Amino acid sequence: MFLWIFPFVRQYKTDLFWYFFALGLADPISFISYSVNPKIPGYVITNLFLLFSLVYKTKNKRDIIAFIIFSLIILAIHFANPRSPYPLKVILIHSVIIYLFFKRAITFTAEKKKINLFQIFLLLEEISMITKVIYSLFDVPGASAFFLATNIFEYLFAIFFSFYREDDERIQIKLRHN
Repeated sequence: MFLWIFPFVRQYKTDLFWYFFALGLADPISFISYSVNPKIPGYVITNLFLLFSLVYKTKNKRDIIAFIIFSLIILAIHFANPRSPYPLKVILIHSVIIYLFFKRAITFTAEKKKINLFQIFLLLEEISMITKVIYSLFDVPGASAFFLATNIFEYLFAIFFSFYREDDERIQIKLRHN
């Protein structure tokens, strides 16, 4: 839970600082908000902050408007039916985050003619979050073992993000030119 605090220190002054900041505080804030009042959608709000951290610098007003509408819909669903399963809301939010990271990775690869392992690991980390939530939704045989395995991978991702930044040349692989 607290291992995610280290990556945001390492990512200071990068485009992804606020993403890692939100990631580092998501579990503690969710735990505290649930302890204070289970009706407070702490986990949903921190996940929306994760998404916001990726679009707040955009110059594209359409992206900002889409984010605001999406957030209002998610919060409206939550408050209209607080018993609606939060995992579905989290899956929606993280699906949008995956789309944004995928777009970022494709743009980087097209412009720089390199593959950035940092971006690949961001995608894998987000995919592992979604799969963990999906497994928790359904009574899947071996779900607890899968949950443990994804937690281990997420800790390994946190360690990786604590040492490397997106702009680190050592984790960028040049594509061959024919």
